[in-house]
Amino acid sequence: MFTDLKIPASRRPLTRGEAQASAVLGGLFALLMLAAILDDFTPQRLSIVFLIVFWVPMLVLHEFGHALMARALGWRVPEIVIGFGRELWIWQLGSTRIRIKLAPVEGYVLPVPVDARGLRLKSALIYAAGPGAELLLLALMLLVFGRDGVFNDSAEIGMIALQSLAVVILIGAGFNLIPFSTGSGVSDGLGIISSPFMSETSIQLRLAAFELHEIQNAVDRGNTATALVGMRRLLERFPDNPSLQLVYASTLSADGQDD
Repeated sequence: MFTDLKIPASRRPLTRGEAQASAVLGGLFALLMLAAILDDFTPQRLSIVFLIVFWVPMLVLHEFGHALMARALGWRVPEIVIGFGRELWIWQLGSTRIRIKLAPVEGYVLPVPVDARGLRLKSALIYAAGPGAELLLLALMLLVFGRDGVFNDSAEIGMIALQSLAVVILIGAGFNLIPFSTGSGVSDGLGIISSPFMSETSIQLRLAAFELHEIQNAVDRGNTATALVGMRRLLERFPDNPSLQLVYASTLSADGQDD
């Protein structure tokens, strides 16, 4: 998912109890999956394993599809995040910070335009590039193996793996193309549809996306003084933006200046 104006806030590390509960639930899930595979075993039951194994690579492909399209259109990509929860690894790839988190079931890309030229069209193209990258892979699979090879039942392990990959692509791309809003942004489908109708206020927020992300991180770390400096700089650029004024008020409140 290419996140819109709301950036997921950093999540606190798991407590010891939460980590233990997660481990227990993960173990139970693994045992149930193993029991389902071994009960009256057939090679087709291995598709359960393949569906799980292929999810993470397709998530990575999806997010890098967004990122590569953004770079091709001249936007900056300061951050790519894979997963949620506790942060496991972080490294720098050129000008992009890549963060890997504990539960790799979702992700987001933070693309930032350098100016407002063609922003609405470019935004729609970047939204489309995530599911588009997955569907392009599916098209290549169909070209190489044919429709029957990809979708017909087979008892061969390799073909079962191929068919499982096709299912993961269809589920992932299909779900992301459904238009809906989330707590941290919008789906790719809704982003494609809404980008051509972005207001000037939304365009300003998109231009300020990375600064807002860093301001939110500063607030999460309790460094409200740094956050306020960042907010005042943004308000100098966009003094009449009501959304930024609300964020500024929220940052003041976080700093204890409720009045």
